Amino acid sequence: MRSLRTAGRSAALIAVLLCAAPVARAADEAPGEALDYIEVVTADAEADAPLPMIVAVHGLGDRPESFQLLFARLDVAARVILPRGPVGYGEDGYSWFPMRRGSGDDDGFVRGVRQSAGRVASLVATLVAKRPTVGKPVVTGFSQGGIMSFALATLHPETVAAAVPVAGFLPQELWPEPTATVQPQAGLPMVLALHGEKDGVIPLDRARWTVEVLKTRGYKAELRSYPNVSHTVSRDMRHDLLNALAAAAEEPAPVAPDSEAPDPEASDPAGAGSAGLSGELRAVVADRR
Repeated sequence: MRSLRTAGRSAALIAVLLCAAPVARAADEAPGEALDYIEVVTADAEADAPLPMIVAVHGLGDRPESFQLLFARLDVAARVILPRGPVGYGEDGYSWFPMRRGSGDDDGFVRGVRQSAGRVASLVATLVAKRPTVGKPVVTGFSQGGIMSFALATLHPETVAAAVPVAGFLPQELWPEPTATVQPQAGLPMVLALHGEKDGVIPLDRARWTVEVLKTRGYKAELRSYPNVSHTVSRDMRHDLLNALAAAAEEPAPVAPDSEAPDPEASDPAGAGSAGLSGELRAVVADRR
């Protein structure tokens, strides 16, 4: 799964990065779940201001220091958390799980996805408790990070309001259990997947199957595909990604009180929760084209 580091080193992006100041680099303090991360605030926001949170998960062989460049042009105030994969990979990169599907150890692959998703969920919960956070976080990621974004939305749906996986999929072993109804259920994250149609590393069909399954499991899920795009983030994909994240940051889904469990049969006509966020993201992505 190819790194975005080469594209991220362009002079133009480095210049833009000066507008997004890194404010912290630390480790999750949960016992046994330590993850290093970088924290960036965008749009000249104050580091201690109440901000929506975006969790950005890098791909195989990449690192937060490079992956943060993808979000340099995010033009709304947000707190971007970029966790570091727990497994070293290559000269200076990292991985979220040490094997690929089809390598002969599919059980290890699935176990690695599950474990890393749990560690990221633990980190997010810790940071939400420590940082002044507006609404529930949104997760995104590329390649392995796209897989992790799907996994966080399905294995830890209470953690995020929305997921925007890029060039990812969800292993069948981690698909949510069937539900009594295929209607969108309140309390589940919205999912907007972005994927290149010529992706030879994670074929488009894997993302398509994932999205179609999520629709039958009560998720509001959508797949946007990009012609002639391989396993990378094209300019159009990046445009749509940043617009989707900006929409989520501008209209963050509220955090429900712990005492109020979501009602699967309840509707959300006002669009106040994650069910309504789907339409918001789609509308903003379309309007800003």
